[in-house]
Amino acid sequence: MYQRILQWLNYKGFKNLNHLAKYLGYSSAEKLYRLQRSPDAKPSFEIIEDLSRAFETLNLNWLISGVGQMENTNQKEYLAPEAGHAIVNETKENLHTAQGLKPQIASANASPTASPSLNFGVPNVVTVDSSNRENIVLVNQKARAGYLNGFGDVEYVKTLPTFYLPQLKAGTYRAFEVDGESMEPTLENKEIVIGSWVESLADIREDRVHILVTKSHGIVIKRLLNAVSKYGYIVAKSDAFNSRNQYKNLLIDPEDIQEIWYARMHLNANFRSPSEVYHRLNTFEADLEEIKRRLGV
Repeated sequence: MYQRILQWLNYKGFKNLNHLAKYLGYSSAEKLYRLQRSPDAKPSFEIIEDLSRAFETLNLNWLISGVGQMENTNQKEYLAPEAGHAIVNETKENLHTAQGLKPQIASANASPTASPSLNFGVPNVVTVDSSNRENIVLVNQKARAGYLNGFGDVEYVKTLPTFYLPQLKAGTYRAFEVDGESMEPTLENKEIVIGSWVESLADIREDRVHILVTKSHGIVIKRLLNAVSKYGYIVAKSDAFNSRNQYKNLLIDPEDIQEIWYARMHLNANFRSPSEVYHRLNTFEADLEEIKRRLGV
């Protein structure tokens, strides 16, 4: 039955189980992911009842037994629940729909639930493989400029490389290649950072690394301080301790932000030697002692 739920989810334009859980009013998608983890598990009566109430055209006979059409055509047409996203089904050979179903592109005219400066909703485009698992789209250094204009363009996103990591589940992820040395020693130039989608400014994690897609500054990978309620902007700061004057803090207006991704993992082909790490730590400790001395602490 879980596969039929996925077919319905795909048919109606939901990007993943989290999206469906939110639409059904669940505080968590755990009860839905339980079905994913155990293919033989059956949805509870509560889930079936919630689905039937949320979707008047859903054929429960098809959902439970697989018999008949998935949709009752004599019911009124269902409108996609959330605007601004598209689902792309992808295989290595070409791009086509999983289970033979056409992906839905929701209308862009739906009203947001909060100010655009505070709430980003769902990503404009996500891609899934033939097993209906969300891919991780990679935005490398060469693709950075194009992504600023094409992040909401289905055809453009389809041209970007994708991959899948089993460690990252239950969410939408995107990978970005670091450009420059402003985040050293935490992140090196050309390192890959994988971020999970952030729905609103309120979800920013204080002093943690995020990826911002902005109109004025391009793609920014920095530590963020959320000062919107106090000063009206986001502070994006670098980790380059020895180059503070070169990499100054950015003060970013919320209206300038198009996407936010919270850094979950980074991939680096450069294996640092222990001596290099220890040297940097010792240098930082020495600098800290000098600052304390000057302040008389």
